[in-house]
Amino acid sequence: MAELRRLASAFLWVLSALLLLLVLVAVVVNDVELWKTITRLGDEEFYVVAAVLAYYALLPDWSSGLALVLAVLASGAVNVLLKYLLGMPRPPNPLVEVSGPGFPSGHAQVSASFWTSLALLARKASLAVLAAVVVAGVSLSRVYLRAHYEVDVIGGVLIGAFIGYASYYSHRHYARHGTLLLQLALPLLTAAIAAYNLLRGFEVGSTSSILGLSLAASATATVATRRSSARTSTARSVLLKWTLCCASILLLLAAHYATKSAIAHVRVAAFLTAGVFTLLTPVLLGYSRR
Repeated sequence: MAELRRLASAFLWVLSALLLLLVLVAVVVNDVELWKTITRLGDEEFYVVAAVLAYYALLPDWSSGLALVLAVLASGAVNVLLKYLLGMPRPPNPLVEVSGPGFPSGHAQVSASFWTSLALLARKASLAVLAAVVVAGVSLSRVYLRAHYEVDVIGGVLIGAFIGYASYYSHRHYARHGTLLLQLALPLLTAAIAAYNLLRGFEVGSTSSILGLSLAASATATVATRRSSARTSTARSVLLKWTLCCASILLLLAAHYATKSAIAHVRVAAFLTAGVFTLLTPVLLGYSRR
């Protein structure tokens, strides 16, 4: 096990170095296609896959995994709300497809929330460095691609880092006190913001998915908190865990693409169903204390 951890740490250091080199090359040559590749590290689809992988494989228990997922969901809900309330412009002639107002940058904000939360929860220096490189690369890509002004990405990173820390702080206090209210506060607040965004018609597609997943997170927290009071854990095969992980990713991506043109209620229901399967199944099968 110790050898596996060392290999994982070495891999993260190498990955950080390679990604940093890629960002530096992109800055020097200012190649549009290279920046488009880097900016995909801030796409919604990327964080669907990354969050599920972290939930199943990287973090030690369901509570820390849920904190990471909620950091992404809360950041997405807050970002949509702020964008449409502030209504700030974007740069002219963007080099990638954009939608909605400019401030704060969604790519920068959600990236900062995910990586801040993950770095705090995992407590690994190699992961913290990778987090900094990814957030910096994504933020730079949005400016170079003329999708956002500099202030948009700076604001996005600051807000995102704050939300990532808030999610971690909530998890830490839950770990100490173990009350259901602490665990439910963030998913219910996220669901409330997403519901408001949906009623106002703010980015209905993203908002519907966030609402469905936030409700799934609330259900998971309720069930898992009651089960974890017994502090029981069932050993399960690695094959089963990775099968569930892959199935969850496929189910979420299917919900994302299949309901893009569907009405909001259908999309909420699809993500609620996919979210319950993804978040609650490992808890029910005994992965609540991995």
